[in-house]
Amino acid sequence: MSVRDRPIDEVGERGGEAIRLRAALKRYVARRVPAGDVDDVLQDVFLNLAKAEPQYSIGNLSAYVFRIASNLVLARGRRPAWYAPVGEASGELADDRAFPPDRVLASKQELRSVMHDIMALPERTRDVFLLHRFEDFTYAEIAGHFDISLSAVEKHMIKALRRLSHAANAR
Repeated sequence: MSVRDRPIDEVGERGGEAIRLRAALKRYVARRVPAGDVDDVLQDVFLNLAKAEPQYSIGNLSAYVFRIASNLVLARGRRPAWYAPVGEASGELADDRAFPPDRVLASKQELRSVMHDIMALPERTRDVFLLHRFEDFTYAEIAGHFDISLSAVEKHMIKALRRLSHAANAR
């Protein structure tokens, strides 16, 4: 059963304590992101907390929950202006009729192929690559996020770029 499918009472004691922080957390997040994103950030905070639960002992839960929120807010701020999550249309590029149908089809197929190649990377390598290339994290930030060395981040990026380059050349 995935974290998303678990009932809230299964999240554990920490989850219940974190839920009591929800009002303060919501005020904190609401001051930092657009109103339409507040609930999404809160959900991501609780998902991150649930994912971390079996692995770590948290001494100061309040500080930990607010640090998760802070990191998520920062990550949202790093997104480039053209970024639109899957399912949302970008204002300028929403109209496919501006391009010939064969070009639109070829572009969509190429995008699917590239995304398939990215998703086929080993999990940690994929996560490092996505954080760096899509979320604009620096190598140092990624190293801190995963608690790995800067050299390990560099090796993951080299591995990702080699595999993606090879996959692109094979097409």
